[in-house]
Amino acid sequence: MGLSETVAARVIAAGREFLRREMTELERYILLQIYDSSWKDHLLAMDHLKSGIGLRGYAEQDPRVAYKREGSRQFREMLSGVQEKVTDMIFKVRLTAQTQMSSVYQISNMVHEQLSGYDHLARDMADQQAAAGPQRVETIVREAPRVGRNDPCPCGSGKKYKKCHGKAG
Repeated sequence: MGLSETVAARVIAAGREFLRREMTELERYILLQIYDSSWKDHLLAMDHLKSGIGLRGYAEQDPRVAYKREGSRQFREMLSGVQEKVTDMIFKVRLTAQTQMSSVYQISNMVHEQLSGYDHLARDMADQQAAAGPQRVETIVREAPRVGRNDPCPCGSGKKYKKCHGKAG
């Protein structure tokens, strides 16, 4: 009786360890996805706030102070929203038997394998660029020295450049 209880305890401990690892990976995945989407939404909201904050000057408010206050409030709302979303998602998730999480790395590898049929096009483009040779970037150098606004005009009129040929620019 003692041996079977020890084996059963080991099996239960191994099962709990497996589920704990699966839950940790699931929690991490959900947390990262929700933080990512919430952060993008927050940045978009901050851009909208930035574009409209100048109107606060008409209400005799300092736009910088209003921007800081509103941005801080939106950030706190984002964090509380993340906590609510993560809690809701974790409680709604159900682990099923014989199902493994596929990682983003594995999915991206599959996409890269599907695109490998176009490798010959990439090689052809690389060959064409190599055949053209490296392009040297040349620095532009002025032939004549730069004329200042208050310098005498190079045409010889005796006037300042800004009153003669610099008037058009």
